Amino acid sequence: MHEAALYVAVFAALYILWRYTKPTHHPPGPFRWPIVGNAFDIPTETPWRQFAEWGKQYGDIVYLRVFGRSILVLNSLEAITDLYEQRSSIYSDKSPRAMGELSGFGRILATRLNGDDVRETRKLLNTEFGPRAIKRHTHILEENARRLCLSNIEHPEEFLGNIHRMSVANIMRIAYGYVVGEDVEADELVVLATQVMHDVSTALAANTYLVNSLPFLRYIPAFVPGASFQKTAARSRETFDLFLRKPFEFVLNQVNSGTAMPSLLSNALEENGLENSMSNATYLNRLKDAGAEVYGAGTDTNASIISSFYLAMVLYPDVQRRAQEEIVAVIGDERLPRLSDRESLPYVGALVEEIFRWNTPAPAVTRAILVPDVYRDFHIPAGTVVVANLWAVTRNESWFPDPETFNPERYLNRDKEPQIPEPTSLIFGFGRRSCPGSYLAVDTVWTAVAMTLATCTISPELDAEGKAVLPEVRYTSGAFSHPYPFCCQIHRRSEGVSELLDPQ
Repeated sequence: MHEAALYVAVFAALYILWRYTKPTHHPPGPFRWPIVGNAFDIPTETPWRQFAEWGKQYGDIVYLRVFGRSILVLNSLEAITDLYEQRSSIYSDKSPRAMGELSGFGRILATRLNGDDVRETRKLLNTEFGPRAIKRHTHILEENARRLCLSNIEHPEEFLGNIHRMSVANIMRIAYGYVVGEDVEADELVVLATQVMHDVSTALAANTYLVNSLPFLRYIPAFVPGASFQKTAARSRETFDLFLRKPFEFVLNQVNSGTAMPSLLSNALEENGLENSMSNATYLNRLKDAGAEVYGAGTDTNASIISSFYLAMVLYPDVQRRAQEEIVAVIGDERLPRLSDRESLPYVGALVEEIFRWNTPAPAVTRAILVPDVYRDFHIPAGTVVVANLWAVTRNESWFPDPETFNPERYLNRDKEPQIPEPTSLIFGFGRRSCPGSYLAVDTVWTAVAMTLATCTISPELDAEGKAVLPEVRYTSGAFSHPYPFCCQIHRRSEGVSELLDPQ
Protein backbone atom coordinates (compact mmCIF):
# COMPACT_ATOMS: atom_id res chain seq x y z
CA MET A 1 0.00 0.00 0.00
CA HIS A 2 2.74 2.42 1.05
CA GLU A 3 4.85 1.34 -1.94
CA ALA A 4 1.98 2.06 -4.34
CA ALA A 5 1.48 5.47 -2.76
CA LEU A 6 5.20 6.15 -3.18
CA TYR A 7 5.04 5.29 -6.89
CA VAL A 8 2.05 7.60 -7.32
CA ALA A 9 3.87 10.42 -5.52
CA VAL A 10 7.04 9.95 -7.59
CA PHE A 11 5.03 9.84 -10.82
CA ALA A 12 3.14 13.00 -9.83
CA ALA A 13 6.38 14.80 -8.97
CA LEU A 14 7.98 13.80 -12.28
CA TYR A 15 4.88 14.91 -14.16
CA ILE A 16 4.88 18.30 -12.46
CA LEU A 17 8.64 18.65 -13.04
CA TRP A 18 8.21 17.81 -16.72
CA ARG A 19 5.22 20.10 -17.05
CA TYR A 20 7.01 23.16 -15.75
CA THR A 21 10.64 22.60 -16.77
CA LYS A 22 10.05 21.70 -20.40
CA PRO A 23 10.77 24.51 -22.86
CA THR A 24 8.13 27.18 -22.45
CA HIS A 25 5.46 27.14 -25.09
CA HIS A 26 3.46 30.35 -24.94
CA PRO A 27 0.22 31.00 -26.82
CA PRO A 28 0.58 32.56 -30.29
CA GLY A 29 0.81 36.29 -30.78
CA PRO A 30 2.45 39.05 -32.82
CA PHE A 31 6.23 39.31 -33.10
CA ARG A 32 7.83 40.58 -29.90
CA TRP A 33 10.79 42.94 -30.14
CA PRO A 34 13.70 42.56 -27.71
CA ILE A 35 13.18 44.40 -24.40
CA VAL A 36 10.09 46.41 -25.42
CA GLY A 37 8.16 43.41 -26.70
CA ASN A 38 4.78 44.58 -28.04
CA ALA A 39 4.79 47.91 -26.22
CA PHE A 40 4.50 49.92 -29.42
CA ASP A 41 2.02 47.55 -31.06
CA ILE A 42 -0.75 48.20 -28.54
CA PRO A 43 -2.62 51.41 -29.41
CA THR A 44 -3.42 53.90 -26.67
CA GLU A 45 -6.90 54.46 -28.13
CA THR A 46 -9.41 51.59 -27.89
CA PRO A 47 -6.77 48.81 -27.61
CA TRP A 48 -9.54 46.20 -27.40
CA ARG A 49 -10.14 46.64 -31.12
CA GLN A 50 -6.54 45.69 -31.88
CA PHE A 51 -6.80 42.76 -29.47
CA ALA A 52 -9.81 41.52 -31.44
CA GLU A 53 -7.92 41.85 -34.74
CA TRP A 54 -5.06 39.79 -33.33
CA GLY A 55 -7.66 37.26 -32.22
CA LYS A 56 -8.74 36.80 -35.84
CA GLN A 57 -5.12 36.23 -36.84
CA TYR A 58 -3.74 34.14 -33.97
CA GLY A 59 -6.78 32.58 -32.31
CA ASP A 60 -8.93 33.43 -29.31
CA ILE A 61 -5.99 33.52 -26.88
CA VAL A 62 -3.16 35.91 -27.74
CA TYR A 63 0.15 36.26 -25.92
CA LEU A 64 1.96 39.60 -25.67
CA ARG A 65 4.98 40.96 -23.80
CA VAL A 66 5.43 44.58 -22.72
CA PHE A 67 8.78 45.49 -21.15
CA GLY A 68 9.15 42.00 -19.72
CA ARG A 69 5.60 41.65 -18.46
CA SER A 70 3.41 38.89 -19.96
CA ILE A 71 -0.10 39.72 -21.17
CA LEU A 72 -2.67 37.10 -22.14
CA VAL A 73 -5.68 38.38 -24.11
CA LEU A 74 -8.84 36.25 -24.09
CA ASN A 75 -11.04 36.99 -27.11
CA SER A 76 -13.74 34.35 -26.64
CA LEU A 77 -16.36 33.56 -24.03
CA GLU A 78 -15.06 29.99 -23.90
CA ALA A 79 -11.55 31.07 -22.89
CA ILE A 80 -12.84 33.67 -20.43
CA THR A 81 -15.16 31.15 -18.79
CA ASP A 82 -12.45 28.47 -18.65
CA LEU A 83 -10.04 30.73 -16.79
CA TYR A 84 -12.14 33.30 -14.92
CA GLU A 85 -14.76 30.80 -13.73
CA GLN A 86 -13.42 27.25 -13.96
CA ARG A 87 -10.02 28.30 -12.59
CA SER A 88 -11.17 31.25 -10.53
CA SER A 89 -9.01 30.19 -7.58
CA ILE A 90 -5.91 31.36 -9.47
CA TYR A 91 -7.40 33.78 -12.02
CA SER A 92 -9.31 36.03 -9.61
CA ASP A 93 -6.50 38.33 -8.49
CA LYS A 94 -6.52 41.82 -9.88
CA SER A 95 -3.91 43.24 -12.17
CA PRO A 96 -1.87 45.86 -10.31
CA ARG A 97 -1.32 49.28 -11.87
CA ALA A 98 1.65 51.17 -10.49
CA MET A 99 -0.04 54.55 -10.99
CA GLY A 100 -3.12 53.29 -9.20
CA GLU A 101 -1.07 52.16 -6.24
CA LEU A 102 0.87 55.43 -6.10
CA SER A 103 -2.44 57.31 -6.14
CA GLY A 104 -3.81 55.35 -3.19
CA PHE A 105 -6.30 53.40 -5.28
CA GLY A 106 -5.05 50.08 -3.91
CA ARG A 107 -8.11 50.14 -1.63
CA ILE A 108 -10.48 49.83 -4.59
CA LEU A 109 -11.74 46.29 -5.21
CA ALA A 110 -10.72 46.56 -8.86
CA THR A 111 -7.06 46.79 -7.80
CA ARG A 112 -6.90 44.69 -4.63
CA LEU A 113 -5.45 41.22 -4.45
CA ASN A 114 -7.57 38.46 -2.95
CA GLY A 115 -7.78 38.20 0.80
CA ASP A 116 -10.15 38.27 3.76
CA ASP A 117 -10.69 42.01 3.45
CA VAL A 118 -11.78 41.71 -0.20
CA ARG A 119 -14.17 38.89 0.68
CA GLU A 120 -15.70 40.85 3.57
CA THR A 121 -16.17 43.96 1.44
CA ARG A 122 -17.82 41.93 -1.32
CA LYS A 123 -20.03 40.22 1.27
CA LEU A 124 -21.21 43.62 2.48
CA LEU A 125 -21.99 44.72 -1.08
CA ASN A 126 -23.71 41.46 -2.01
CA THR A 127 -25.98 41.77 1.02
CA GLU A 128 -27.11 45.24 -0.04
CA PHE A 129 -27.31 44.67 -3.80
CA GLY A 130 -28.57 41.12 -4.23
CA PRO A 131 -31.57 40.55 -6.54
CA ARG A 132 -34.09 40.78 -3.68
CA ALA A 133 -32.40 43.46 -1.60
CA ILE A 134 -32.26 46.00 -4.44
CA LYS A 135 -36.06 46.18 -4.57
CA ARG A 136 -35.84 48.59 -1.64
CA HIS A 137 -34.14 51.06 -4.00
CA THR A 138 -36.75 50.93 -6.77
CA HIS A 139 -38.47 54.16 -5.72
CA ILE A 140 -35.12 56.00 -5.87
CA LEU A 141 -34.41 54.79 -9.41
CA GLU A 142 -37.89 55.70 -10.61
CA GLU A 143 -37.81 59.15 -9.02
CA ASN A 144 -34.44 60.05 -10.50
CA ALA A 145 -35.43 58.69 -13.92
CA ARG A 146 -38.50 60.95 -13.78
CA ARG A 147 -36.29 63.93 -12.95
CA LEU A 148 -33.97 63.01 -15.82
CA CYS A 149 -36.82 63.09 -18.35
CA LEU A 150 -38.17 66.36 -17.01
CA SER A 151 -34.71 67.97 -17.11
CA ASN A 152 -34.10 66.75 -20.66
CA ILE A 153 -37.39 68.17 -21.90
CA GLU A 154 -36.72 71.53 -20.23
CA HIS A 155 -32.99 71.67 -21.05
CA PRO A 156 -32.30 69.22 -23.91
CA GLU A 157 -28.94 70.83 -24.68
CA GLU A 158 -27.72 69.59 -21.27
CA PHE A 159 -28.85 65.98 -21.68
CA LEU A 160 -25.41 64.42 -21.14
CA GLY A 161 -24.96 66.40 -17.94
CA ASN A 162 -28.47 65.43 -16.87
CA ILE A 163 -27.63 61.75 -17.40
CA HIS A 164 -24.52 62.14 -15.27
CA ARG A 165 -26.53 63.89 -12.58
CA MET A 166 -29.08 61.07 -12.48
CA SER A 167 -26.35 58.43 -12.16
CA VAL A 168 -24.69 60.38 -9.36
CA ALA A 169 -27.99 61.04 -7.58
CA ASN A 170 -28.90 57.34 -7.56
CA ILE A 171 -25.58 56.21 -6.15
CA MET A 172 -25.18 58.98 -3.56
CA ARG A 173 -28.67 58.29 -2.24
CA ILE A 174 -28.26 54.50 -2.19
CA ALA A 175 -24.72 54.43 -0.81
CA TYR A 176 -24.85 57.36 1.62
CA GLY A 177 -28.46 58.53 1.95
CA TYR A 178 -27.31 61.80 0.43
CA VAL A 179 -29.71 63.80 -1.75
CA VAL A 180 -27.95 65.58 -4.61
CA GLY A 181 -29.17 69.09 -5.42
CA GLU A 182 -30.22 70.31 -8.84
CA ASP A 183 -26.88 72.05 -9.44
CA VAL A 184 -24.39 69.19 -9.28
CA GLU A 185 -21.52 71.49 -10.24
CA ALA A 186 -22.03 73.35 -6.97
CA ASP A 187 -22.28 70.21 -4.84
CA GLU A 188 -19.00 69.73 -2.97
CA LEU A 189 -19.33 65.97 -2.60
CA VAL A 190 -20.29 65.45 -6.24
CA VAL A 191 -17.42 67.61 -7.50
CA LEU A 192 -15.05 65.68 -5.26
CA ALA A 193 -16.37 62.30 -6.41
CA THR A 194 -16.25 63.30 -10.08
CA GLN A 195 -12.59 64.27 -9.77
CA VAL A 196 -11.81 60.96 -8.09
CA MET A 197 -13.52 59.00 -10.87
CA HIS A 198 -11.49 60.88 -13.49
CA ASP A 199 -8.29 60.15 -11.58
CA VAL A 200 -9.14 56.46 -11.18
CA SER A 201 -10.07 55.98 -14.83
CA THR A 202 -6.83 57.50 -16.10
CA ALA A 203 -4.59 55.88 -13.47
CA LEU A 204 -5.92 52.37 -14.13
CA ALA A 205 -5.74 52.59 -17.92
CA ALA A 206 -2.81 50.52 -19.15
CA ASN A 207 -1.32 53.06 -21.54
CA THR A 208 -2.00 56.40 -19.86
CA TYR A 209 1.17 56.48 -17.77
CA LEU A 210 4.52 54.91 -18.64
CA VAL A 211 4.93 53.81 -15.03
CA ASN A 212 2.11 51.29 -15.58
CA SER A 213 4.27 49.56 -18.21
CA LEU A 214 7.56 50.11 -16.35
CA PRO A 215 6.65 49.73 -12.67
CA PHE A 216 10.22 50.36 -11.48
CA LEU A 217 9.74 54.03 -12.43
CA ARG A 218 7.61 54.41 -9.33
CA TYR A 219 10.81 54.73 -7.29
CA ILE A 220 11.99 57.83 -9.19
CA PRO A 221 11.60 60.99 -7.04
CA ALA A 222 9.13 63.64 -8.14
CA PHE A 223 11.85 66.25 -8.72
CA VAL A 224 13.49 64.17 -11.48
CA PRO A 225 12.60 65.42 -15.00
CA GLY A 226 9.90 63.23 -16.51
CA ALA A 227 8.55 62.11 -13.13
CA SER A 228 5.61 64.52 -13.03
CA PHE A 229 3.37 61.48 -12.55
CA GLN A 230 4.55 61.44 -8.93
CA LYS A 231 3.00 64.87 -8.30
CA THR A 232 -0.16 63.81 -10.09
CA ALA A 233 -0.33 60.69 -7.92
CA ALA A 234 0.16 62.73 -4.75
CA ARG A 235 -2.73 65.04 -5.69
CA SER A 236 -4.92 62.07 -6.57
CA ARG A 237 -4.09 60.37 -3.27
CA GLU A 238 -5.08 63.47 -1.31
CA THR A 239 -8.36 63.82 -3.21
CA PHE A 240 -9.18 60.12 -2.79
CA ASP A 241 -8.53 60.21 0.96
CA LEU A 242 -10.88 63.18 1.21
CA PHE A 243 -13.55 61.33 -0.77
CA LEU A 244 -13.31 58.31 1.53
CA ARG A 245 -13.73 60.53 4.58
CA LYS A 246 -16.29 63.21 3.64
CA PRO A 247 -19.34 61.10 2.67
CA PHE A 248 -18.71 58.79 5.62
CA GLU A 249 -18.70 61.77 7.99
CA PHE A 250 -22.02 62.87 6.49
CA VAL A 251 -23.58 59.45 7.18
CA LEU A 252 -22.14 59.32 10.69
CA ASN A 253 -23.56 62.75 11.54
CA GLN A 254 -26.96 61.70 10.20
CA VAL A 255 -26.95 58.46 12.21
CA ASN A 256 -25.92 60.28 15.39
CA SER A 257 -28.69 62.85 14.96
CA GLY A 258 -31.32 60.22 14.14
CA THR A 259 -32.02 61.70 10.70
CA ALA A 260 -30.22 59.15 8.51
CA MET A 261 -32.10 57.82 5.49
CA PRO A 262 -31.67 54.12 4.72
CA SER A 263 -28.46 53.57 2.77
CA LEU A 264 -25.62 51.10 2.40
CA LEU A 265 -23.53 52.76 5.10
CA SER A 266 -26.27 53.74 7.55
CA ASN A 267 -27.82 50.27 7.38
CA ALA A 268 -24.44 48.66 8.06
CA LEU A 269 -23.66 50.98 10.98
CA GLU A 270 -27.03 50.37 12.61
CA GLU A 271 -27.07 46.62 12.03
CA ASN A 272 -23.55 46.20 13.40
CA GLY A 273 -24.26 48.59 16.25
CA LEU A 274 -22.90 52.12 16.21
CA GLU A 275 -20.73 51.60 19.28
CA ASN A 276 -19.28 48.35 17.96
CA SER A 277 -18.65 49.92 14.56
CA MET A 278 -16.88 52.98 15.93
CA SER A 279 -14.53 50.83 18.01
CA ASN A 280 -13.48 48.74 15.01
CA ALA A 281 -11.14 50.69 12.70
CA THR A 282 -10.97 47.81 10.21
CA TYR A 283 -14.75 47.73 9.90
CA LEU A 284 -14.96 51.49 9.46
CA ASN A 285 -12.38 51.40 6.68
CA ARG A 286 -14.33 48.60 5.03
CA LEU A 287 -17.48 50.74 5.08
CA LYS A 288 -15.63 53.69 3.56
CA ASP A 289 -14.20 51.43 0.87
CA ALA A 290 -17.62 49.92 0.13
CA GLY A 291 -19.20 53.33 -0.34
CA ALA A 292 -16.44 54.43 -2.69
CA GLU A 293 -16.71 51.13 -4.56
CA VAL A 294 -20.43 51.59 -5.19
CA TYR A 295 -19.87 55.12 -6.45
CA GLY A 296 -16.95 54.15 -8.66
CA ALA A 297 -18.60 51.10 -10.19
CA GLY A 298 -22.06 52.62 -10.56
CA THR A 299 -21.85 56.18 -11.79
CA ASP A 300 -19.59 55.85 -14.82
CA THR A 301 -21.07 52.53 -15.93
CA ASN A 302 -24.66 53.73 -15.81
CA ALA A 303 -23.90 57.13 -17.35
CA SER A 304 -22.04 55.46 -20.22
CA ILE A 305 -24.80 52.97 -21.00
CA ILE A 306 -27.63 55.50 -20.82
CA SER A 307 -25.65 57.92 -23.00
CA SER A 308 -25.23 55.07 -25.50
CA PHE A 309 -29.00 54.62 -25.45
CA TYR A 310 -29.53 58.25 -26.48
CA LEU A 311 -26.93 57.86 -29.23
CA ALA A 312 -28.62 54.70 -30.52
CA MET A 313 -32.04 56.34 -30.59
CA VAL A 314 -30.67 59.20 -32.70
CA LEU A 315 -29.27 56.71 -35.21
CA TYR A 316 -32.06 54.10 -35.14
CA PRO A 317 -35.44 55.89 -35.05
CA ASP A 318 -37.34 52.74 -36.08
CA VAL A 319 -36.10 50.98 -32.94
CA GLN A 320 -37.24 53.92 -30.83
CA ARG A 321 -40.64 53.98 -32.50
CA ARG A 322 -41.26 50.27 -31.98
CA ALA A 323 -40.31 50.47 -28.30
CA GLN A 324 -42.61 53.46 -27.80
CA GLU A 325 -45.47 51.64 -29.49
CA GLU A 326 -45.01 48.66 -27.16
CA ILE A 327 -45.14 50.91 -24.09
CA VAL A 328 -48.35 52.60 -25.27
CA ALA A 329 -49.95 49.25 -26.14
CA VAL A 330 -49.12 47.67 -22.78
CA ILE A 331 -49.45 50.45 -20.20
CA GLY A 332 -51.07 53.31 -22.11
CA ASP A 333 -50.12 56.95 -21.82
CA GLU A 334 -51.81 57.87 -18.54
CA ARG A 335 -48.98 56.76 -16.26
CA LEU A 336 -45.22 56.31 -16.34
CA PRO A 337 -43.58 52.90 -16.76
CA ARG A 338 -42.54 51.19 -13.55
CA LEU A 339 -39.88 48.58 -12.93
CA SER A 340 -42.68 46.12 -12.22
CA ASP A 341 -43.73 46.44 -15.89
CA ARG A 342 -40.49 44.91 -17.15
CA GLU A 343 -41.82 41.41 -17.87
CA SER A 344 -44.67 42.92 -19.91
CA LEU A 345 -42.33 44.90 -22.19
CA PRO A 346 -40.14 42.33 -24.00
CA TYR A 347 -39.01 44.65 -26.78
CA VAL A 348 -37.88 47.30 -24.29
CA GLY A 349 -36.01 44.54 -22.46
CA ALA A 350 -34.35 43.45 -25.70
CA LEU A 351 -33.42 47.07 -26.40
CA VAL A 352 -31.71 47.27 -23.00
CA GLU A 353 -29.79 44.06 -23.71
CA GLU A 354 -28.59 45.54 -26.99
CA ILE A 355 -27.43 48.74 -25.29
CA PHE A 356 -25.18 46.72 -23.00
CA ARG A 357 -23.78 44.83 -26.01
CA TRP A 358 -23.46 47.61 -28.58
CA ASN A 359 -20.73 49.50 -26.76
CA THR A 360 -19.95 48.00 -23.38
CA PRO A 361 -18.69 50.53 -20.80
CA ALA A 362 -15.84 48.26 -19.68
CA PRO A 363 -14.57 46.66 -22.91
CA ALA A 364 -11.51 44.98 -21.36
CA VAL A 365 -11.48 43.46 -17.87
CA THR A 366 -8.05 42.65 -16.47
CA ARG A 367 -6.96 40.16 -13.85
CA ALA A 368 -3.65 38.65 -12.85
CA ILE A 369 -2.37 35.14 -12.26
CA LEU A 370 0.19 34.91 -9.47
CA VAL A 371 1.23 31.29 -10.11
CA PRO A 372 2.23 29.58 -13.38
CA ASP A 373 -0.46 27.66 -15.23
CA VAL A 374 -0.96 25.56 -18.35
CA TYR A 375 -3.98 26.14 -20.60
CA ARG A 376 -4.54 24.28 -23.87
CA ASP A 377 -0.97 23.02 -23.53
CA PHE A 378 0.31 26.61 -23.48
CA HIS A 379 2.45 27.86 -20.61
CA ILE A 380 1.08 30.91 -18.76
CA PRO A 381 3.86 32.46 -16.62
CA ALA A 382 3.25 33.64 -13.07
CA GLY A 383 2.59 37.37 -12.98
CA THR A 384 0.79 37.40 -16.33
CA VAL A 385 -1.81 40.12 -16.79
CA VAL A 386 -4.94 38.46 -18.20
CA VAL A 387 -7.31 40.58 -20.29
CA ALA A 388 -10.89 39.47 -20.95
CA ASN A 389 -11.74 41.28 -24.17
CA LEU A 390 -15.49 41.67 -23.71
CA TRP A 391 -15.62 43.93 -26.75
CA ALA A 392 -14.51 40.98 -28.91
CA VAL A 393 -17.09 38.69 -27.29
CA THR A 394 -19.89 41.16 -28.06
CA ARG A 395 -18.69 41.20 -31.70
CA ASN A 396 -18.92 37.41 -32.11
CA GLU A 397 -20.79 37.22 -35.43
CA SER A 398 -22.06 33.69 -34.83
CA TRP A 399 -24.13 35.15 -31.98
CA PHE A 400 -24.49 38.74 -33.12
CA PRO A 401 -24.55 39.03 -36.95
CA ASP A 402 -23.69 42.50 -38.25
CA PRO A 403 -22.45 43.42 -34.76
CA GLU A 404 -22.01 47.15 -35.36
CA THR A 405 -25.73 47.51 -36.06
CA PHE A 406 -28.03 48.24 -33.12
CA ASN A 407 -30.65 45.49 -33.34
CA PRO A 408 -32.78 44.50 -30.30
CA GLU A 409 -34.52 41.77 -32.29
CA ARG A 410 -31.47 39.56 -31.68
CA TYR A 411 -32.94 38.65 -28.28
CA LEU A 412 -36.61 38.11 -29.16
CA ASN A 413 -36.27 34.47 -30.29
CA ARG A 414 -34.55 33.03 -27.25
CA ASP A 415 -36.67 29.88 -27.42
CA LYS A 416 -35.18 29.13 -30.84
CA GLU A 417 -31.68 30.43 -30.12
CA PRO A 418 -31.05 29.89 -26.38
CA GLN A 419 -27.28 29.74 -26.90
CA ILE A 420 -27.04 33.50 -27.48
CA PRO A 421 -25.63 34.95 -24.23
CA GLU A 422 -27.30 37.89 -22.53
CA PRO A 423 -25.03 40.96 -22.65
CA THR A 424 -26.32 42.05 -19.23
CA SER A 425 -24.73 38.87 -17.87
CA LEU A 426 -21.54 39.19 -19.91
CA ILE A 427 -20.28 42.64 -19.03
CA PHE A 428 -20.32 42.43 -15.24
CA GLY A 429 -17.45 40.02 -14.90
CA PHE A 430 -17.03 36.35 -14.15
CA GLY A 431 -16.46 34.09 -11.18
CA ARG A 432 -15.28 35.47 -7.87
CA ARG A 433 -14.70 38.96 -9.24
CA SER A 434 -18.10 39.51 -10.84
CA CYS A 435 -19.62 42.90 -10.10
CA PRO A 436 -21.84 42.83 -6.98
CA GLY A 437 -23.83 45.79 -8.31
CA SER A 438 -24.95 44.18 -11.58
CA TYR A 439 -28.62 43.86 -10.61
CA LEU A 440 -28.76 47.49 -9.55
CA ALA A 441 -27.10 48.61 -12.79
CA VAL A 442 -29.58 46.73 -14.98
CA ASP A 443 -32.55 48.07 -12.98
CA THR A 444 -31.16 51.60 -13.23
CA VAL A 445 -30.74 51.43 -17.00
CA TRP A 446 -34.09 49.76 -17.65
CA THR A 447 -35.94 52.36 -15.58
CA ALA A 448 -34.25 55.31 -17.29
CA VAL A 449 -34.72 53.82 -20.77
CA ALA A 450 -38.39 52.91 -20.31
CA MET A 451 -39.31 56.26 -18.80
CA THR A 452 -37.43 58.16 -21.52
CA LEU A 453 -39.16 56.20 -24.28
CA ALA A 454 -42.55 56.83 -22.68
CA THR A 455 -42.09 60.58 -22.36
CA CYS A 456 -39.54 61.75 -24.93
CA THR A 457 -38.65 61.47 -28.59
CA ILE A 458 -34.94 61.66 -29.38
CA SER A 459 -33.94 62.79 -32.86
CA PRO A 460 -30.89 64.13 -34.74
CA GLU A 461 -29.88 67.74 -34.58
CA LEU A 462 -30.65 69.71 -37.76
CA ASP A 463 -28.23 71.90 -39.70
CA ALA A 464 -29.00 75.33 -41.16
CA GLU A 465 -30.71 73.70 -44.14
CA GLY A 466 -32.89 71.49 -41.99
CA LYS A 467 -30.96 68.29 -42.73
CA ALA A 468 -30.31 65.74 -40.02
CA VAL A 469 -26.79 65.76 -38.56
CA LEU A 470 -26.00 62.20 -37.50
CA PRO A 471 -23.37 61.86 -34.77
CA GLU A 472 -20.35 59.62 -35.18
CA VAL A 473 -20.14 56.49 -33.04
CA ARG A 474 -16.88 57.16 -31.19
CA TYR A 475 -15.92 56.05 -27.71
CA THR A 476 -13.25 57.10 -25.26
CA SER A 477 -10.50 54.87 -23.91
CA GLY A 478 -9.73 54.27 -20.26
CA ALA A 479 -10.96 52.02 -17.49
CA PHE A 480 -14.49 53.13 -18.47
CA SER A 481 -15.49 53.94 -22.04
CA HIS A 482 -18.01 56.69 -22.85
CA PRO A 483 -19.39 57.98 -26.14
CA TYR A 484 -17.73 61.21 -27.18
CA PRO A 485 -20.06 64.20 -26.65
CA PHE A 486 -22.73 64.45 -29.33
CA CYS A 487 -25.81 66.56 -30.00
CA CYS A 488 -29.45 65.62 -30.42
CA GLN A 489 -32.96 66.98 -30.08
CA ILE A 490 -35.29 65.88 -27.28
CA HIS A 491 -39.01 66.64 -27.38
CA ARG A 492 -41.86 65.57 -25.12
CA ARG A 493 -44.12 63.04 -26.81
CA SER A 494 -47.38 64.75 -25.89
CA GLU A 495 -48.84 67.59 -23.84
CA GLY A 496 -49.82 65.16 -21.09
CA VAL A 497 -46.20 64.16 -20.51
CA SER A 498 -45.42 67.30 -18.53
CA GLU A 499 -48.19 66.56 -16.05
CA LEU A 500 -46.98 62.98 -15.62
CA LEU A 501 -43.42 64.10 -14.97
CA ASP A 502 -44.30 67.09 -12.79
CA PRO A 503 -47.74 66.42 -11.27
CA GLN A 504 -47.55 69.46 -8.98
